Amino acid sequence: MDNEKIVEIYNNLIDSLKDKRYLDIIWYKCITPNAFFDNYLKFYFFKTGMDEGYYPLTHFSLHKLNPKILEMWQSFQDDLHNVLPHKDDWSFEFLNDLSWLSKDGLTRPLSMELEQEKNIKEIVYDFKKLLFVNSSLKIMIFFDSKAFPKLLELAQNSNQEETFLLIFIDKQSDQKQVIGNMDYRVMGCIYSKNRSVPDLRSDSFSINIMSPKKNKICVEK
Repeated sequence: MDNEKIVEIYNNLIDSLKDKRYLDIIWYKCITPNAFFDNYLKFYFFKTGMDEGYYPLTHFSLHKLNPKILEMWQSFQDDLHNVLPHKDDWSFEFLNDLSWLSKDGLTRPLSMELEQEKNIKEIVYDFKKLLFVNSSLKIMIFFDSKAFPKLLELAQNSNQEETFLLIFIDKQSDQKQVIGNMDYRVMGCIYSKNRSVPDLRSDSFSINIMSPKKNKICVEK
């Protein structure tokens, strides 16, 4: 995957977070912010994979998604069943948190891991999974900026054909309240051994955190 396509994918992700493009498809009531991001980001890359002509494979918390997408992707389920007949579920993980599978089922142009916790050991553990899969673009999404140096160090063990897209999402540090309109910042960088890579923009977006209910947070548009 060339640099231009990677930057396009990343920029479209930022734009979708800013304009909340897919919030009507996510059941975002009474879930933790991290669970919200987990579903939102998986959906973004799922939808992008479909638009690019791949079979995108992942696992959603189905009770947090609008049921209409089950109807939208019925044909996708039927096609995928012909490629991987041992799988009956319309949405599942395939070795990583999310993958794009080619139509013949033989290659994976994209693999992704997402770690919700602010725990460097857990982030590194998930990132190492990407080192053992054959994919031209490997994406790591995480929520602890301190993990950046270690991930870049580990990426040096990759081969010449691989490219890594590291995406970090963080709540603005000057905001101490638990509920209300919360501002987040998304930052990314590209790493590759065999080619120069562009700088990626960083940007901010916000979501509205409602009153806690049953030890969870309600996220609204």
